[in-house]
Amino acid sequence: MTPVTTAEVCVIGGGPAGSAFATRLARLGHDVVLIERSAFPRPRIGEAMAPSIWTILDLLEVRDEVAAAGFARVEKSILRWAGGADEDVSLPPGRFGLMVDRGRFDALLLDTARKAGVRVLQPARAKAPRVRSGGWVVPVESGEGASLIEARFLVDAAGRYSNIRRTEPLLGPMTVALSGHWRDTPLVPGHNRIEAGQDCWYWGAPRPDGAFCAMIFVDADQCRGRRRPDIEADYRNRLSESRLLQDCLRGALEGGVRLHDATPHQTNACVTETSVKVGEASFSLDPLSSQGVQAAMNSGLQAAVVVHTILTRPEHASAAMAFYRDAQADTVARHRAASARHYAAVASTTSTAFWCERAAKLDVSSASMPMAQLRAFAGKARLSGEVRIADVPIIERDHIMLRKGLHHPALGRPFAYLDGVAVETLLERVASSNSLDELGRELARVTTRERGQRMVSWLVGRRILVSAE
Repeated sequence: MTPVTTAEVCVIGGGPAGSAFATRLARLGHDVVLIERSAFPRPRIGEAMAPSIWTILDLLEVRDEVAAAGFARVEKSILRWAGGADEDVSLPPGRFGLMVDRGRFDALLLDTARKAGVRVLQPARAKAPRVRSGGWVVPVESGEGASLIEARFLVDAAGRYSNIRRTEPLLGPMTVALSGHWRDTPLVPGHNRIEAGQDCWYWGAPRPDGAFCAMIFVDADQCRGRRRPDIEADYRNRLSESRLLQDCLRGALEGGVRLHDATPHQTNACVTETSVKVGEASFSLDPLSSQGVQAAMNSGLQAAVVVHTILTRPEHASAAMAFYRDAQADTVARHRAASARHYAAVASTTSTAFWCERAAKLDVSSASMPMAQLRAFAGKARLSGEVRIADVPIIERDHIMLRKGLHHPALGRPFAYLDGVAVETLLERVASSNSLDELGRELARVTTRERGQRMVSWLVGRRILVSAE
């Protein structure tokens, strides 16, 4: 008889998104089982993470463990982009990102999930889940044989190559990353390097183990149908054309050239009443954003609150699902717009198909309207006729709640709080104030003088507040 394990929630995939989700949900009091097919640490490429990663690590309470892991700090990058000249990009004092060994980083996060009470099956392979009355059945194969997991809720954190869903639609031209690890190069120690080529772009950084990781992002057609030796020869030739990475060729390539799919995608259905997709199972960003791991972990943390709400307050399930759909769509749209601007900057001077196609196809018409030139006015202010007040789902502590929100075409998303001030309070202060100065003073009563003035400027600049006269 096949052994059966019961759980409230079953997570398939123990990467950063799956571990972040499982840790958060277990700490909220839920019974979580996680299935990871690989033994850790698994071989992965190095990953550069922006300073925003520290906020996420704080939420997971693993800042000290990551800081003690010895990952290299990223405080400066060398950029050679649209202008064709090298530019040193330094972070403000005290702010730094990380260049992590993903094998060790992923293992650290999964160990945190274990310590939070998550039952981890590893290495174990999840087969196609089946819907059953009251939840899901997940067949599992491991060294101990076949078993079943019965769970009320299913979380797909298995990444873009999951065997439990169909291929998701792509968001742009197909892109492949050619990566190689180089030993004994003059680029180590050193800084991260980013460069635009004629029909590709380059990224390189020192790895924590002393090697240098050099990646070249090319159109997938450049690799389709070609043999590995030809791809490696093309990789070396492209490196020789790079001003910032050509010194890799003075070292030794370790383990050959690896190919990785770097095409952004987004799922059509990221959440239901009994399932949710997190990380690259839900979406992947253009690598030009350099925010892939952070975005994946953040989606896991958001999903944990969504699932907690669905399981404990089912009357708010619709709001929770709407929040998650909106949050994922907003993340993808913001990064698509940012990537499009970077591609367009190069396309304006290098009109090859690689740059022009990505600038065009990544462009989004839903980008926020630009700030208007601030024109202060005397007299009373009122809300623009384009403003709409309607409920929006937001995170409050550990649940998704509906709160009154302000909608306007100049906003990427509506907001229920502006710099900590609720929309209800904002509307009251606008109605009772006879001038912008008075509105600033009224808002200062519930925040600070500086924040009150800043909020007024922000609202006027986005045409949310206009003259009542």
